[in-house]
Amino acid sequence: MPTGKRTPSYIIKIIMLGYTRAGKTALLKKYMDGTFPSKYTPTQPMNLESKRMEVNGHLTQVSIWDIGSQMGYDTLLPMYYRGALGAIIVFDLTHKKSFEVVPTFMNEIKKHNPGIPLVIVGNKADLAEEREVSSEEISKFLDTLKMEWPRKVYYFEVSAKGEQEKIRPIFEKLASTILDDVTTNDNEEEEVFI
Repeated sequence: MPTGKRTPSYIIKIIMLGYTRAGKTALLKKYMDGTFPSKYTPTQPMNLESKRMEVNGHLTQVSIWDIGSQMGYDTLLPMYYRGALGAIIVFDLTHKKSFEVVPTFMNEIKKHNPGIPLVIVGNKADLAEEREVSSEEISKFLDTLKMEWPRKVYYFEVSAKGEQEKIRPIFEKLASTILDDVTTNDNEEEEVFI
């Protein structure tokens, strides 16, 4: 359904976190316009993308805050996290350290936005021969996480170099979960901005 110049019924904010070079900016770019960056450029300190889309039958403005992982931005984090209704944490399947620091990002989210839905993304699935994080490690981590995290947790394994169609569900599933929560708690028919 075309979005035209209609006013969105909902505005939601999603934060995107991950270890340096995990590929979160590449995933976001692939989602937004279907392209893959030709060279690596670190996010400094934050990249904001916004997209209008139909979510659960509602025109929704989705703002995605891609937060840089370089040191020195710690004082800005509370501002970036404020108002986020969902989070995406990206790690690199070919770099063990990027997986090991996922709990650090989760602790930051808990500190600023406890109880929001969460998506964990294992990126660079196309580099199977270079893989350092096993499916068993991920499965064990997710089993523990689902018992400890107060809200829904989803896991996707993708390649930012792959097809845009395989990247879309990451963002759309999270937006749908957020809107399910909001519309379940919203008994009024009028437009609500969140």
